[in-house]
Amino acid sequence: MKVLVVTTYFPQTSETFILDHVIGLISKKINVKVISMFEAPKQVIHQQFETYHLATLTHNERPSQISKTYSIWLQLMDAFWACFRYPRAFAKLLAMSGLKQKRTYFAAFKNVALYREADVIHAHFGHVGNRLIFLKRIGIIPRHTPIICSFHGSDIDEPYYRQRPNFYHTFFKDVNLVISNSAYLTSRLVASGCSPDKIKMVKNGVDINYFTVAEKKANEQKTHFNVLTVARLTEVKGIKYGIEAVKMLVMQGINHLHYHIIGQGEQMQALKKQIADYELSKNVHLWGALDRERVKSSYANAAVFLLPGVVTTGGRVETQGVVIQEAQAMSLPVIATNVGGIPEGIIDGETGFIVPSQEATAIASKIKTLIDNENLRLTMAKAARNYAVAYADQRHQLNAIENIYKEALVGK
Repeated sequence: MKVLVVTTYFPQTSETFILDHVIGLISKKINVKVISMFEAPKQVIHQQFETYHLATLTHNERPSQISKTYSIWLQLMDAFWACFRYPRAFAKLLAMSGLKQKRTYFAAFKNVALYREADVIHAHFGHVGNRLIFLKRIGIIPRHTPIICSFHGSDIDEPYYRQRPNFYHTFFKDVNLVISNSAYLTSRLVASGCSPDKIKMVKNGVDINYFTVAEKKANEQKTHFNVLTVARLTEVKGIKYGIEAVKMLVMQGINHLHYHIIGQGEQMQALKKQIADYELSKNVHLWGALDRERVKSSYANAAVFLLPGVVTTGGRVETQGVVIQEAQAMSLPVIATNVGGIPEGIIDGETGFIVPSQEATAIASKIKTLIDNENLRLTMAKAARNYAVAYADQRHQLNAIENIYKEALVGK
């Protein structure tokens, strides 16, 4: 089976679920190639990308971070080549009405051979799938080739999509199958017009053999009680409430508490200011983006994992939070909020705690509970690992996705 994975940027530091998807297909001896709509910007690259030589399997449609003039010049060159090489598809593109910025599609003609040799095309993110359906309509992608699309939340909950309720109207009619990572996301897809019959719920899993740690022991957090968050530094992650909770606990004299935050994003400067304003430089640590090995090491050194997600002002919400499963696989109790699909990945009171969103007091209370009650923390740590092994093993996810491919091929 030949599978073509298409996404916006590959690799992307924060999108390890796509990296794991590609590596998982390779491990199942599936012939896989990747189209990245844009060349990935300079960033932290996870070692697995190098280990599996994924650069040789990745084809970029367009460079990123170029001037507008250079971009237009490239589009003109792509248009000339497309007109010469695929005149019928190019003519259909120009004849389509209602399509904005048709020139952005010219670069897709460079990868016609990849699109046409694939047995299945798997898009990550709805806007990428939407683009692929259009490419099928003009003949770049063969009519018989199934298109599967994994949604991840931002592609349906961002204000842009909420303000355009019919954005995916045609896409949902033409796509073969849609993959959702939570019951919450499934409900959003149905509300946006997707037939329930087309939706397959497959939660993102983790490599439980990679994300594993020696059994947590008593007294190992006596001098430094480490709380960890791994997330993009964006509003939806609610990290400011975690910092607020730490402030409350430090004011109670719990000075050995340390909050480690791994990730990059537009809220970096605001969070730095909050830490400075609260005089928490000794207790809250912003590490920026780290490679997977260092993230794993941070899990191993932590006592508790925190994901204080919120519903943003624009309606965006976390639909799963795969880091929750990574943390539980690493034997960490999880404190997380009751928004979106987050509660679906935790057993409240057994593998961690679910708390109200935007309530730093509730977060502080549960952290203190785990500081004060080491036996409870260690019991939860063991339960978290067992839960991850039973329900978050990436092999289950990969088997489910392979079966979805087979189902789509039978129906083509």
